[in-house]
Amino acid sequence: MAVEVMTFGNMLTLFRLMKKKDKQSLAKSLGSNEHVFESWMTNLNYIRNICAHHGRLWNRHLAVNPLIPAKDMKWHEPDYPVNSNRIYSTLCILKTLLAVVAPQSQWQLRLFSLLQDFPMIHRVSMAIPVGFEKSAIWLQP
Repeated sequence: MAVEVMTFGNMLTLFRLMKKKDKQSLAKSLGSNEHVFESWMTNLNYIRNICAHHGRLWNRHLAVNPLIPAKDMKWHEPDYPVNSNRIYSTLCILKTLLAVVAPQSQWQLRLFSLLQDFPMIHRVSMAIPVGFEKSAIWLQP
């Protein structure tokens, strides 16, 4: 219950203060390891703060880069690179986490629709690869 009223920054701090085995267990349940997951949480906190303060995000070089899972090959497809210093990496993180915590979410479809409805959006500035919808990250259930 406490987590429901915490800020994102509070949740990040709580995670950082957890015992190692609890961090490992939580991260594993979300399809990651504790180091990668902590970097994802840090990145999401950074992105949340940019959005909350009406900052420019679409073509920003991210100052807080998430770790890319080294052993998970879907993050390393040659045709669909995930550049950790651009917003596309955060979109991939959101897709990955939502697939676990809210598999019924329509977020992915709304993102696809948004990009389709606004073809003038400069995807290169966000490091979104051409045809990214066909990559393993986005095809996973």
